[in-house]
Amino acid sequence: MDQHRNDDQHDLLREGDPAAAGLTLVERAAELIRETEDNAAEIVARAETAVAHMQEEMRLAERVLEAAETRRRIAEAEAKDIKSKLEKSEKHYQERIETLTAELEGRIESLTAELQAAVKRGDEAEARAEDASHALDRIQSAMQGILKVRGPGDSDPSPAS
Repeated sequence: MDQHRNDDQHDLLREGDPAAAGLTLVERAAELIRETEDNAAEIVARAETAVAHMQEEMRLAERVLEAAETRRRIAEAEAKDIKSKLEKSEKHYQERIETLTAELEGRIESLTAELQAAVKRGDEAEARAEDASHALDRIQSAMQGILKVRGPGDSDPSPAS
């Protein structure tokens, strides 16, 4: 159809009617303006659709970002809580180790003292046994000496005064 109009316009220009030619040019300019406006409106509509789509994409991205930030804060709080619990546990076990170490050292000292006392009592008992053995040896020697002095034929049952 555009080609048919162009042909008509050229025919009018060739015929030499300036008013008709001017009118045709104005109509053609108006038609071009309408086409340009239609194209512009279509481009604006596509741009508005693209903007709306991008806005929705941004809202989704913001929600994803907010969710990620929330998860990060939760993870940080959990990590802080776990760290605090670990520190408390470490402190508790360190105190427990120190308490047990002190108790064991006290028990070792007590057992060492008991062992030293037992060794001393053993040494003293050994010394008394040795003294008793020596005393017994002296008594036996004295008894043998008494028996030799009396002789085998003495039968005096009375003790010497």
